[in-house]
Amino acid sequence: EAGFLGFAHSRHSTSCFCYYDAAVARLGSTLGGVTQILDGYNLHGGNDNSGMCVLLKDDHAASNLYGPTLATEGFDDEGTPEGFGFEAHGTFHQLKMYCRRGVTSVTLPPFVEGIQHAICTFGENNPDTISVSPINDGGICIFIVSYQRNVWGPSLTALGWIYVGLPAGFGYGNQQLALYCQYETGASANDIQLPPFYDFTIDQPGATWGIHHGICTFGNVEADPSSSDSSLTYERVVISSINNGPVQMWGDHASHQVSGFESTPCETFYRASRTSAPSGAVTTANAFSLTYERVQLSSSNGQSVELWGNRDFSANGFENTPCSGGVLWRPSVMWGIRPGTAVDIDFGDPNVEHADVSARELLHERPLVY
Repeated sequence: EAGFLGFAHSRHSTSCFCYYDAAVARLGSTLGGVTQILDGYNLHGGNDNSGMCVLLKDDHAASNLYGPTLATEGFDDEGTPEGFGFEAHGTFHQLKMYCRRGVTSVTLPPFVEGIQHAICTFGENNPDTISVSPINDGGICIFIVSYQRNVWGPSLTALGWIYVGLPAGFGYGNQQLALYCQYETGASANDIQLPPFYDFTIDQPGATWGIHHGICTFGNVEADPSSSDSSLTYERVVISSINNGPVQMWGDHASHQVSGFESTPCETFYRASRTSAPSGAVTTANAFSLTYERVQLSSSNGQSVELWGNRDFSANGFENTPCSGGVLWRPSVMWGIRPGTAVDIDFGDPNVEHADVSARELLHERPLVY
């Protein structure tokens, strides 16, 4: 049954009229953006029988760092449901759950370092209308010493790298570093390659130097660079550890202390082991961005479901959770999600039938009946 709930008052009497929808357990934190009434629900779909949960490996990062943040953002600590977890290398790891009910959209607080997570949804919302996606797109950049732009820059731009310029103060000594970037790489991130490193002996026989370069990423992109020449390797350096002063950015040359990182878009840098890259070698970025795959969950016992796209660790015990019979949103990666990444969960149009009445209509356009 449906009807509107409201009250009107005159000097002589008080009357009421009602609008009730089975899909609405309580009024939302906003009614169509018009006014704030209660907390956590929306006239278009939120109810106590629908919601979403964040699944966290029950370890220090989850329990002591990210879990309390979820709790302060209105998530209920559901604890560790019986038998809910996954086995890895002979050890059973319990999964902890934090859930929100009666919401039509949720933005998770930014992830912290070391989080291993997954997301599940449950209830009356139509899974076909639900979207789960990071909200900070990103990219990857190459930096090279500026005087080598003429010999290697054209090869970069031919592969789709965009010349960004010379960020202010970004360099070492009296040398500036030039930046080339690719943006919103998305699912194609794994295909990113650098061109072969320039061979300076072509112009100057006997030359012993090579391209001075490095790699950095930002937003929802991480990388695990590798080279066709085993003498060239890369070490990950997070921006939070280098934003207070110059840092050595080549493993074999301590005097090249780079500063000016704050002038770049990057948050994570990959330090090359060699100042001079081996000529002809090719580096593959092995970049990845966080995505989510939809997996239908069973309500029966015994279902085993892989939790992450790049690991074969399977979880059991979903039947003991609120998400039994719902949907698992499996992250593409288990490790390496950039700290600060935020994820948006939007339920779209609910899979329930009720009158399409906006809050503005309810509050302002319906006549009061005395």
